[in-house]
Amino acid sequence: MKQGLPGNRAHTLRFDLVSFRPGPKRLVIGGIHGREWRTTGPILQALIGEGAPRSGSMVVVPQLCSIGRKHVSTLRRAYYETEEGKRMISLIGELKPKIYVELHCYRASAYTALTDPERMKKRGVPPLVDLGNGLLIGATSHHIMQFLSTLPGILLEVSCKHDEVREDALIILRVMRDSETIQEAIQILRAKYPERISKAMQLFNEWINLYRS
Repeated sequence: MKQGLPGNRAHTLRFDLVSFRPGPKRLVIGGIHGREWRTTGPILQALIGEGAPRSGSMVVVPQLCSIGRKHVSTLRRAYYETEEGKRMISLIGELKPKIYVELHCYRASAYTALTDPERMKKRGVPPLVDLGNGLLIGATSHHIMQFLSTLPGILLEVSCKHDEVREDALIILRVMRDSETIQEAIQILRAKYPERISKAMQLFNEWINLYRS
């Protein structure tokens, strides 16, 4: 497992957590925009500290974006032409993960737009679903779908105002770490959040069918 380095070099780091048992590859990325890493970094560092999955491997990148980089939405094609966007695509291409997760954080002012029932009409993507306490879940950007071998890619959003390690986010990430497939992970999460995960999957299925058509 690679060890952390301070400062602006942090965006060059990845942590490879490998089990002794064979199994699927997983990829978890944080610090995707600007200063998100201040909130998402401690969560992912806590996950790294818990060790390898039960089987297979998990690569964790706590800070994809270098300090000082301009915020570009992953819903824009331009993001994937940036240094961090190219690195995201490169990691997916290298690992071909069976489970792919992005951890973001959002400002309080963005909550309404992220969960807006009309988000599909306004932004072309489904709204995120609040699992409670402002922990949002949904599918990753349509721009990244073409690079994923298994759908959906999971997007988690926590409030940027929280600087503590979010246990509720860690619960979701642990499920992703220890599941063999994304379908197994969704089944486990549906048992914990039956209505909300069912709603998130309904929104995703409607969206992907529309996207493919």
